[in-house]
Amino acid sequence: MDVDVLIVGQGIAGTVLGETLIEKGQKVCFIDQGHQKASSIIAAGMYNPMGFKRVNKTWMIDDLLPFSKKFYHRLSEKLAYNFIRTYDILKFFANESYRDMWNESAEHIAYILRSETKYPNDLINNTCGYGKVVDCGRLELRRMLVQYREWLIANNNLKEEIFDKNLLDIEACEYGSIRFKFLIFCQGHEGCENTYFKHLPLQKTKGELIRIKSADLQSANLLNKGFFIVPVGNDEYDVGSTYNWGDETVQPTAEGKNQILSKLRKLYRGTFEVVEHRAGLRPTVADRRPLIGLHPVHQKLGIFNGLGSKGVLLAPFFANQFAEHLLQKRSLNPEVDINRFN
Repeated sequence: MDVDVLIVGQGIAGTVLGETLIEKGQKVCFIDQGHQKASSIIAAGMYNPMGFKRVNKTWMIDDLLPFSKKFYHRLSEKLAYNFIRTYDILKFFANESYRDMWNESAEHIAYILRSETKYPNDLINNTCGYGKVVDCGRLELRRMLVQYREWLIANNNLKEEIFDKNLLDIEACEYGSIRFKFLIFCQGHEGCENTYFKHLPLQKTKGELIRIKSADLQSANLLNKGFFIVPVGNDEYDVGSTYNWGDETVQPTAEGKNQILSKLRKLYRGTFEVVEHRAGLRPTVADRRPLIGLHPVHQKLGIFNGLGSKGVLLAPFFANQFAEHLLQKRSLNPEVDINRFN
């Protein structure tokens, strides 16, 4: 089989990069053993234009947000299902000084509105008011990845197997019976063990979240107070998430669950039932920028990884940039180019 690009991994990074290349007329094949270990499959799939710690806009958001929304709309049309769910985020304030900082930022940031004091549900602890973030949402990430996988299988674009480096002949640009022009690794946290890109500072960050069912919460918006509550339908909500840099397992833990429940109970006094508990490993980088580019020696091998917790927003824009780099030799943004570590 001859392909233009062979992609290892079909999480959010690989899926978006592969579809971007297909849109540009490239023949793409994926190697992926399944979604059992992919952090993408357990993630809440949120996108948010704001950073809450300093009440500032997310890096490059004015470019990332419109580009991402257009991409996911096209993919929704292709797969005949709308994966995008739009919300406002209601950010509940911890103190009055944060509220003042919020209102000051609202004067010049279009994504946020000034604080409000009254919230209709008395079961929500609202001592200092809340502010609203617009143009937010959630991607039904699990469903999107599964449906895209089905499309790949139907079109013979997927090898359901574990990548075996012993089958790779870099000089001949061959992997087993597949001949390629480029091979791109989109392995998520498993990229930490990739011997070709071992020099890059990719790390595993464990995250856990729970799904609850509560008829009394009654929120059509996403709620945030140092953690998130995301409506997913049928009185169910995803709640999380944790960040753990010391545990590299993908099993949910009692510690993670209790950490989430402690935060939830401080904000919400109503009753609820925990119906699911999930955990996964995010691929993260210390400078909070993706790892994108071609190997410094083996120029037919590339990496598209390190998207972290903002993968839904980052993937479409930088997949397009990477595709143009591969096909037209256009420059990568130096903040994401892996040459910053060479």
